[in-house]
Amino acid sequence: MAIKLLVSGLLELESGKTWFTVGLATALRTLGARVMAYKPVAAYNIWSSWDPVESSLRHGILAGNDALIYIEQLGDSNIHLVNPVSLMLAYPDPLLFSGVAQYLARISSIEGMVVLARFSSCAEGSAVHYYVPENVERLGPSFRKIVEELVKATGATPISASRLVEKLSTASAAENLAACLTILDRSYDVVVIESFNNAVVPFAGLEGRVDYFIVVAPGRAIVFDGDKLRKVSEIVSGLVMLKTDKVLA
Repeated sequence: MAIKLLVSGLLELESGKTWFTVGLATALRTLGARVMAYKPVAAYNIWSSWDPVESSLRHGILAGNDALIYIEQLGDSNIHLVNPVSLMLAYPDPLLFSGVAQYLARISSIEGMVVLARFSSCAEGSAVHYYVPENVERLGPSFRKIVEELVKATGATPISASRLVEKLSTASAAENLAACLTILDRSYDVVVIESFNNAVVPFAGLEGRVDYFIVVAPGRAIVFDGDKLRKVSEIVSGLVMLKTDKVLA
């Protein structure tokens, strides 16, 4: 059974989780441990992530920055296992909104931004892709063309934004992510799990399996025993949505 390290960000963006995870995994490998990184849920914006677009078009499977970095730096090419859930976001065309406030409200949530998604089954090594028609239609011409090419390349089927967000929070989704971790648990000595943004955990139930909880900020990593995370989970409901600043308070 592997030692499981959970890496969460103190900042919503740019905390340095991905490269901290790569550096930690690489350092542990130099000590002789078998180590792999695991990104259960990843979301990335097409505006600042062109490499994933090219990779997704070339291979016909949605893959974000973090997963591609892990595959390149750590060598496991099984995208289904490294990153089971991948979400592509895109900014809508601001001219389609009645004002700046409406536009900013739309881009403040995943539901308003997600255009394409992949849900993988680690056990089967297969994936299902979805696209969100109402969000694709709100894109500017250049973005819309790219996303439409990705929809065709991945064979994505339509789904509403609300249904997609609901699908992310179902018990079956959490069970699949836990099953992926179990596969890694059996194959490695250490699994470094990267959360998303500054959420404490990427899926419900993970808090019970974590040995160490690491909060990362630029220039600093704070390490807690897994019991710290479990104590917080006993006090706070909706742990997946809990932010790291609440844990440190």
